[in-house]
Amino acid sequence: MSTREACRHLRVLLCAAMSCYLAHAAHAQQTAPPPATDPSEATHVSAHLGVAAGLSMREQQVPSFEGVRSLSSGLTPAMQLSLCGRWSADTRHLDLLLSYQSSVHARARDRAGDPMLMASEASIRSHRFEAGLKPGLALSRASLPAELGLFLGYAVRAFGSVETLRIPRFSLHGPLLRAELRLPLASWLRLSLAPEAQLVISMSHDLRELAGLPRSTWGLGAQAALEASLSSAWTLGLSYRESHVRATGSEGRFWQDVERYALVGLFCLVE
Repeated sequence: MSTREACRHLRVLLCAAMSCYLAHAAHAQQTAPPPATDPSEATHVSAHLGVAAGLSMREQQVPSFEGVRSLSSGLTPAMQLSLCGRWSADTRHLDLLLSYQSSVHARARDRAGDPMLMASEASIRSHRFEAGLKPGLALSRASLPAELGLFLGYAVRAFGSVETLRIPRFSLHGPLLRAELRLPLASWLRLSLAPEAQLVISMSHDLRELAGLPRSTWGLGAQAALEASLSSAWTLGLSYRESHVRATGSEGRFWQDVERYALVGLFCLVE
């Protein structure tokens, strides 16, 4: 057999072997079971709907040409409606938060800056709304893990009255930043602590004119909550929130608006 014929036979054998290998690989790929997926990599979408009731308080000090006007509602009934939608993957999550809080049938005592003038009392409404996103991280894969979160959103707080008061109706709004730490105290109980800061970028014109306030200022606050799991779908919550907004007004005197909410709520998980 010549060298040329040997090379030709070798090429034929190599081509046949390659064809057999490719056919075997294709058959193995078709019959192989699908690769196992890691459950921790799966994404999950859920929502919490909440309703709460409790007490609220609104206090204000407003400098004016006649002195410092003040208003206090004392403890009044309050309510809250909330929605939290969550997208989660492994230990990471992203929450969409909507919350509305309002006083119910509240009355407040309005005092003039001049002590010779009589105080008046009128029906008022104190309410607030916030919306935003909160990226977060669970520190373990436990059923009730410790969590860290950072809320980035926008908040509006407003004050209104039925009768005419010495302090005008007004609203304050601006971006809100809140850091949140949630710690498990038991397999069914968790504590939440959340300091916050708000940049108030807009105030109502009548309030700024009365107190000689700037267009923007800062607000500081915090909230704490206890969450008790009643079942896989229901959670009972007890929360307290307090927020202070201050600014320098007429003749260097401070204007201050304080709101407080203490609420008990029931929250339902929807999946």
